[in-house]
Order: sequence, then C-alpha cells, then structure tokens
Amino acid sequence: MTNNIKIGSVLGVAITLAVIIGLVVGVSISPDAANPRSGGVSFEDEVIKGDVTLEKTLTVDGASTLTGDVTASGAFAPSALTFPVTTVTATTTLTSANFGEVVFFDNASGTLVTLPAATAGAQITFVVGAVFADVNAIVDSAEGDNIEGSLIVAGAVVDCDAEDQINFVADGENIGDYVQLTSDGTSWHITGSNALTSAKLTCTDPS
Repeated sequence: MTNNIKIGSVLGVAITLAVIIGLVVGVSISPDAANPRSGGVSFEDEVIKGDVTLEKTLTVDGASTLTGDVTASGAFAPSALTFPVTTVTATTTLTSANFGEVVFFDNASGTLVTLPAATAGAQITFVVGAVFADVNAIVDSAEGDNIEGSLIVAGAVVDCDAEDQINFVADGENIGDYVQLTSDGTSWHITGSNALTSAKLTCTDPS
C-alpha cells in the first residue's frame, strides 16, 4: 500500500514522498512557482535510479564517483584543474594507481621507473625535476619492446621503434625535459616530449 505524504514547504521547495512500508522509494521536488530560484535540498547517502535533469547550476563538494556513460553538453569550465604528482627518488614500479600522473625524477643519482602494464587510455608524463650527477633516469617497459613513436631532442626527431626504455641521460639532462606516454592497451606511444640537449633523451632496447 502506498501512502503519499506532503511535507509543507522547505525553503520554498515542496517535497512529496512516496512511502511503501515505511521506506522512502521516491522524491519529487518542485520549486516555488513565484520564486523559482529559491529553496534547496540536501541529499546524504541517496541512490537515484531514474533519470535526473538539472536546469540550474549543480555544485558538488567532496569526491564523487560516476559509473557508466556520462554525456555532457555546453562548456566545461572547472575552477581549477590540476594533475596528481608523484616524485621518485629510488627504483620504483608504477601501478594503475599512477595513471594520469606527472612523475618527477627528483634524485641526484637518477633512478629506474618501471611502467605499469599497457592499458588502453592510460597516460603518464615523466619530467626531470633535479640535475643527475652520474646515473641516468630510466623509464622501463614492463612488457618490453612496446614503446613506440618519436622523441623531440634539441629540435631533432629521434625514432623509437619497439623499444624497451626511454633514458634521460646524466650530464646533459635539463630540468623540465619531459616525455609523455599514452597506451592503446598494447603499446606505450610517445605523445609528447622535449629535451634541450642533443643525445640526452634516448630510447633503447638493451635486451
């Protein structure tokens, strides 16, 4: 049996609840016709299983998780857009948790970083954050022979064909040298790079 309960006006919003055996199964919200911008409603730990149409501004505080396809129209204008950052100072194996990150090499002795398994849509950017004394900073493929594309080094194009590693070479690296890798699920493709000094950003296949 369904009982309809009308709960007056809350800040100009009329709320009708459909209650079945004491459980809330639906909520309809209508603004005050005389003042459509007034009122507000706050949800906590609610699950909405039907379609929701928002005709005004939506503000979300805190972390949010969206599951399934999301379609948006109009301009997207975030107030701030930053990328997560990881700083490595020792031998490190990255995981899927590092997808989307900017990884800074920040060790005077250089270091070795192993990529996660190639995953479609994954992207990681590596940046020289400190001067290396005598050891290269190396980006190493977990699978091997699947780094593809080209590097821009001192304005020249350096081909990388089925390589294992990308090397920021000590004694000529420049703070800010970088390489960006994006995966199609099989390979890691170089989608951005720049190094100041010739021969100081290389790709190799040591195996």
